[in-house]
Amino acid sequence: MLQECMREPLSVEEVQALGEHIAEQAVHLDAAMHRLLADLRTFDAAGGWYRQGFGTCAHWLSWRVGWDLGTAREHLRVARALHTLPLVSEALSAGQISYSKTRAITRVATAATEAVLLGYAQHCTASQLETVCRKVGVLGADAASRATRPHDSERYVAHTTTASGMVCVKACLRPDEAALLLQVQQAGGGLHARAGGGFRGESVVSAEVSAPAERATDASAETRSLPTTTTTRRPYNRADGLMALVHTYARGSSAERSPVELIVTVPVALLQQAAATADSAATAATPAPPPPEAPPPPMLPRSPRLPSPTAAPRCRSPSPSRPTLRSLRKPPVAWPATAAWSSPPSPPPPPPSPPRSPSAARPAPSPPP
Repeated sequence: MLQECMREPLSVEEVQALGEHIAEQAVHLDAAMHRLLADLRTFDAAGGWYRQGFGTCAHWLSWRVGWDLGTAREHLRVARALHTLPLVSEALSAGQISYSKTRAITRVATAATEAVLLGYAQHCTASQLETVCRKVGVLGADAASRATRPHDSERYVAHTTTASGMVCVKACLRPDEAALLLQVQQAGGGLHARAGGGFRGESVVSAEVSAPAERATDASAETRSLPTTTTTRRPYNRADGLMALVHTYARGSSAERSPVELIVTVPVALLQQAAATADSAATAATPAPPPPEAPPPPMLPRSPRLPSPTAAPRCRSPSPSRPTLRSLRKPPVAWPATAAWSSPPSPPPPPPSPPRSPSAARPAPSPPP
């Protein structure tokens, strides 16, 4: 049934009535949003989120209502601003302006400008009102900056690392300081480019181009064959000028000195300990020299070896068919016997015992009593 109704074309009156119904519902939603924002401001001022154990009201809204933190903070900002802008608050409660227009007005409106911005909201779309409020905010910021002179506390230099690994340096300086920096940077880059220097990453392309034949008709073949080298450098970048300024300051009076120097400070005790360790290691690695060799003992004169007179000659009987080596030698010399080498005298033989008779050999037994 519903599909058949959707297929049937709506008349002009039905389309107009449907549009008015949608607008009426949007008005009710904006009025309900005003009541929601009013209750939210009261809840925030009473610290209800703190009593329930949350750090901020935005975190409580994220837990209880289901908004993300950005949406919760934006609703809190609008609810607090409506308390100081009664005209805008009344228009939202009556459904005269939408929540989107209210959000744009509360960013830049004050008690003196809310009536003007509310008049714009009656005749502009939400997108157009966003543009108007953005320009009003820029004009107000410029007027505030002109009213107050810049202070030294606003000057800073910060750096961040990008996803590709490059470092982005951001500096906030006074206008005269920034103009001087840019002028010196541009001058340093121009001098560096004219000097023909290059930084890391600069690409140099060389190509050999032969001289045209029509321009060298009167030249020899050797001259025409000589190549011509042309160098193509990448276009100038302001970062080159900044790095040239940094290198000039780092080198100082010595132009040949490297712009980057590494200075290492080491305590004296640590150096002495390292030297002692190195000496001990070298001593352990070097082999100890061998001890000096003792002189050999003096050679004593060898006394002649005399043969013992009592020793029997240890030789075999010569074979009659084959002479031995000992028989071919000369007989040994007989050395005279001395007192030291003479053998002791043999004892005299014992006297012979008399022969015993067989009866005397064994005594006879005694007769019985």
